[in-house]
Amino acid sequence: MIAGHASTHQPDPDLCRLIAKARHWFDQLASGEAKSVQEIASREPVFVTEISRVLPLAFLSPKIVEDILAGRQPETLTVRQLQRLRSLAFDWKAQRIQLGYPA
Repeated sequence: MIAGHASTHQPDPDLCRLIAKARHWFDQLASGEAKSVQEIASREPVFVTEISRVLPLAFLSPKIVEDILAGRQPETLTVRQLQRLRSLAFDWKAQRIQLGYPA
């Protein structure tokens, strides 16, 4: 077990749901199903600002998403932390460091 990682290996359902929401919203925009963030917000009970904060999570590295779905993310990687990110690093190695993985 790597220090700072969850020891139970149980996925956090809220964290998984947040990642799924980001992917779903991005897919709606990319496919043209939704023309804008405002259109998504009007369909769902959510503010435009929340969608704008969550959308970048659709670009998490595949390894980070895999870890989250398997419950192997650092203990400090929470829904609250992800929702409060001011920006998400583009580089996947930088994302790991930004989100609390060992360097």
